[in-house]
Amino acid sequence: MIVKELTVPLKLQAVQCLEKRMLSTHPQYPHILNDLAKRRAGYYGERTLCYYFRQLPSTSYLFHNLRLEQHDSTFEMDVLILFPTFALLIETKNIVGEIHFDSQFGQLIRTWNDKKEAFPDPIAQVRRHQSLLGDWLLQQLGFTVPVEYLIVVSNSSTIISTDPGKSYLFKQVIHANKLPLRLRELETKYRNTIIDTAYLKKLSRKLMKEHTEDEYDVLKKYQIQEDELIKGVRCPTCHFYNMQRRKGRWLCLNCGKSDRLAHLEALHDYWLLVSPIITNSKCRDFLQIDSPFVASRLLKSLNLAESGTLKGKRYHFSKKMMLIQEKR
Repeated sequence: MIVKELTVPLKLQAVQCLEKRMLSTHPQYPHILNDLAKRRAGYYGERTLCYYFRQLPSTSYLFHNLRLEQHDSTFEMDVLILFPTFALLIETKNIVGEIHFDSQFGQLIRTWNDKKEAFPDPIAQVRRHQSLLGDWLLQQLGFTVPVEYLIVVSNSSTIISTDPGKSYLFKQVIHANKLPLRLRELETKYRNTIIDTAYLKKLSRKLMKEHTEDEYDVLKKYQIQEDELIKGVRCPTCHFYNMQRRKGRWLCLNCGKSDRLAHLEALHDYWLLVSPIITNSKCRDFLQIDSPFVASRLLKSLNLAESGTLKGKRYHFSKKMMLIQEKR
């Protein structure tokens, strides 16, 4: 059973929004593109594994991108699967080329197009998560639950290597197509039920309750000021920021196309890039419109939570705004 579905991470969405609202001449633009490529690869890698998760037994409970706190430390797991007999953490990697697990220096070295690049050691990271999750489960259940981990490389063409004498790592580091086999091996290893079905359901609800979304200030991350962003409503056809509000619709002055809801993307961008709270004047500035009455109608049409009155009224975005944008 999939308890927490895989969705496009907010950090990825934020960097995507930033990339399209920055001039390509900005000094941070190359860094934004590089980070965007990495985040997209990570998300696509996780999405690749969904095919194999369809084969999981009905008694399992699966969570994508679960973020918990334990011992005053926050940790986010790419995938967590709870079985009646054990728990499994999966860290996904979608890296092309050749990757080498350097145990001496605790790093992952990628070789691609005759260039080498070092990444943090995913084994050290997932072992930390293993320890924290084990303690969290002990605290909740009052007894120890075996916690296994796997690092799954989603790109089948990626070459995996490690230091001499460290071949045992290949039990923990596998290609995605080996996942079903490794799962069967783990299910054979752990045969005794330690968490019954009723408590698994209760534990799943507790995990979802304890999950917290990561706060991410993307402008601060790249040291970009709000006034450096490209403002306005982007045409969904030609992608120019050259739309004007006319008679209840948005008209593109570049290609002539019109759209009734083009402002949704812009407000979604504002939420992820600037603030989860917006005022009428901020809305007019970001959408590049003059009328406070039009801005008020657009904001009220979204049924957002409100606070304050008159000129001090503030509108609060929520996940509902994301859902509205995804339907576009």
